Amino acid sequence: MYHADRRFEILTLEALCDAMLDACLLCRYETVMRPKELYWEDWFNGQIAKVDSGLDDLENKWFESLTNGGFHAGAIAAACTLGYLDFRFPDKDWRTNHPKLTQWFAEVSKRTSMKETFPKG
Repeated sequence: MYHADRRFEILTLEALCDAMLDACLLCRYETVMRPKELYWEDWFNGQIAKVDSGLDDLENKWFESLTNGGFHAGAIAAACTLGYLDFRFPDKDWRTNHPKLTQWFAEVSKRTSMKETFPKG
């Protein structure tokens, strides 16, 4: 359990990851569900830019919050976001510019709870 003083911090981190996932879902819909003739590249790029900005924030601004205090709600949301990126956007190279996040995700991915809930094909 985390200290009550960190509640706002952790919930803000969780909200950042929720917003990143929202942008990921919109990108997924744009590329999979929308008819090819209606695909809007600028809109897709705008959504993926939100994901990239969030990754930068997780790597820099929020990394200490992410790694401090156990596997809290914000950390779970971040792990789920990174896992979704790997699952639905396997060609997106988010790791190259985010080495701390890459290492953290590799470690939390070893958790039983993560291994048992990774999507399967």
